[in-house]
This record gives sequence, structure tokens and C-alpha cells, in this order.
Amino acid sequence: MSFFKTLYLNITQPQWIITDKKTKGHAFGYFFLFVLFTSFLTMVPLFVGLPKGLDIVQDFLQNKTPDFTIKMENDSLSVENIPLPYIYGPNEDNFYLEIDTTKTAESIALQDIIKTESLSGVLLGNDEIHFFDNTSGEYHKQSFKDISENFTVTRGDIQDKIQSINTLPKTSGIVIFLILIFSFFFSLGKLIYLLLIVSIFFLIVSKKTQHTFGEIFTFGLYAITIPTIIKSLLPFIPGLYTISLVLVLTYMLFPQVFRKKGNTKTEEVIDGKKEGKKE
Repeated sequence: MSFFKTLYLNITQPQWIITDKKTKGHAFGYFFLFVLFTSFLTMVPLFVGLPKGLDIVQDFLQNKTPDFTIKMENDSLSVENIPLPYIYGPNEDNFYLEIDTTKTAESIALQDIIKTESLSGVLLGNDEIHFFDNTSGEYHKQSFKDISENFTVTRGDIQDKIQSINTLPKTSGIVIFLILIFSFFFSLGKLIYLLLIVSIFFLIVSKKTQHTFGEIFTFGLYAITIPTIIKSLLPFIPGLYTISLVLVLTYMLFPQVFRKKGNTKTEEVIDGKKEGKKE
């Protein structure tokens, strides 16, 4: 069965895999293809926007910065040909950049400007570089002590590097590499989380079903489809993925729970066998 047909069935008829014993062996193949497919969709905006972003950086360097030189010597950064502190922003995109290699990055970070709501930016001192995003509350530091070699970089060097990267083959290669890395960690995370959820789920329903833990885990490899789509559409609702996954697994194993009462005849699927039942 093709990947897209399996994807369609997982969205429209999640219970189909219960009775399709032949396809159960393809579960891991579908799982990894689905993760790769969703990773690709996630990276499409990056693929489209990367060349434009590089052009913006190139224009910024050419028209809004002097011909600077950056030197790294003995774990200390210095910038020449730029009046310090060099400050850019905040602009219309709420981005802020400050470079002052006469100070430590920590002393720059004490300013009230970086505490502004919705502001993101970069602080560059003589010992560290800081990245902050007040929208998400993230704050990262990178010490220059991790850089073992001394170096000198000019504005022209950076522009030449950007120009060499900003070609379709190279930007495509960057995006493909990121897709593969993202897919690997995304797959690993989903497998570990699925194993946890299925373990708890199996402990609860083990006396109500004849399916083994391995079979339910296999069903779960298909069941992640709908929760992943829902979570991507509504990313800010906490616990939505977990709730959706449990509901899909419950529907796959116990569909009668979701059927309306009062039907003269219902068709129940219990442990892979269809049975007609009069009410």
C-alpha cells in the first residue's frame, strides 16, 4: 500500500489497521515516512525564505554597516572600525542588536531594553554572545572560551560567504540537511513518547482487549497521524497531542464507545473481528 493511501486511511478511517494484518509489518516504514513528510512541510517556509533572508543580511551589511573587522584573540572578541556601542533597532520587526566589545555581554544584558515585551535580538560582548526572544521567553548564551583558535573576519569576508551560499543547490542542501536532522530527533522523541503513552494505555485496557502490547504499539505508529496534524494546526493548546492520541487509540480498539445509542443494529469491532449486535 502506498504511503499516501495509508495516510488517507489513517485520517479518514483510523480503525482500518486493526483488521489489516498484512500492513502491520509496514508500521515503522510508514512512521518514518510520515515524520519525514511532516518535517519537509515544516521546512518549506525556510526553503522559500532562506534566499530572501540572505539577501536582507547582504543588503544590511552593504548599506547599514561600516567596513568592520572582527578579531578573536585569547578568548576575547574585539571589533574595529565601528563606533561602540553599535546599536541597531528596535525596528518594525521588534529586533534589537547591540555590539560593545569594550564590555562583557552580561553587563550589556542588564539594560532595560532587552526586557521589552515581544523584543528579540542579539547582544555581542567581548566574552560572550547572547540571543534572546522575549516572545517565547528563551535566552541563550555562547561563550567565546569554546573557540580554541584565533581568527580575523572582515565585512567583505562575510559578504563573500553569503554570496557563495546563496545559490539554489547550496540553499537546497542546507534545507535537506536540516530536514534530515529534524526528522531524526523528531522521530526519536515521538517513539519515546509513544512508548510511554502506550505503556500507560495498555495497563488500563489490558483486561478489556486480547491485543498484545506490541500490537497496540504498532497501532500507535499509525495513530500518531491525526494528533500530529491537530497539534500542528493548534500548537498553543497544551496536552492536545496526548489527548488526541489517546482518543484515536481508544477509537481503534473500542469503537463502540463512540457510537450513538439507539441504533437497531451496530457493528462492533472487537479484537480484530467484526460482529453484528442487535440492541
